[in-house]
Amino acid sequence: MSAAATARSVVSFSTASADDGGRNGFEAYHDLYGPVADVVGLDGRFAVSVEAQRLDEMILFDRRLKSVRHVRCARRVARNGFDHFTAQLVLDGEFDVETDAGARRVQRGEMVLIDMTRPMATTVSDARVLTLSTPRALIERMGGPDGLHGAVIPESRSAMLGGLLSSFLRFPDDPAPSDRMRIAQVAVELLSLALKAKAGAR
Repeated sequence: MSAAATARSVVSFSTASADDGGRNGFEAYHDLYGPVADVVGLDGRFAVSVEAQRLDEMILFDRRLKSVRHVRCARRVARNGFDHFTAQLVLDGEFDVETDAGARRVQRGEMVLIDMTRPMATTVSDARVLTLSTPRALIERMGGPDGLHGAVIPESRSAMLGGLLSSFLRFPDDPAPSDRMRIAQVAVELLSLALKAKAGAR
């Protein structure tokens, strides 16, 4: 499977090149993402690429997704024991998210918060999504997880975080560990600022 780390990445994956071992791109991605959620390819356009980089305690995923559904059921939640949050920011396109609070559409520039201790599902036709995997302790220091699962944060509150993360991905050189720590500290502050809008999602 073509999920080898690059100089900057902890994970680099594309279904376009995942063909070793006789598996096609869907099978390889299903194996890679299987610990997190069940993967459903929606039609023949299915394609995924993922680059992941560490930012101190967090991991930033740059994902390009086409015709794919991810389902994280209660049984999987109980089995793998993840307790972190993900902040999923849409750079291009849109996607639908389903939680126990209902279904929402997350549009370009918006961000949705997902509590990995609870079931959820996402459906994507064509989108580029930045996902910041954030330890629960950081979220608790920002005011706690109550009301965050499935909350959609408007672009007016998430734009600064999106700008920082996008700029980081465009930076031509691999930042030194101390620089990554500084960038992570700014990202935490901007995420905290964005979460002040949780009560007014949309």
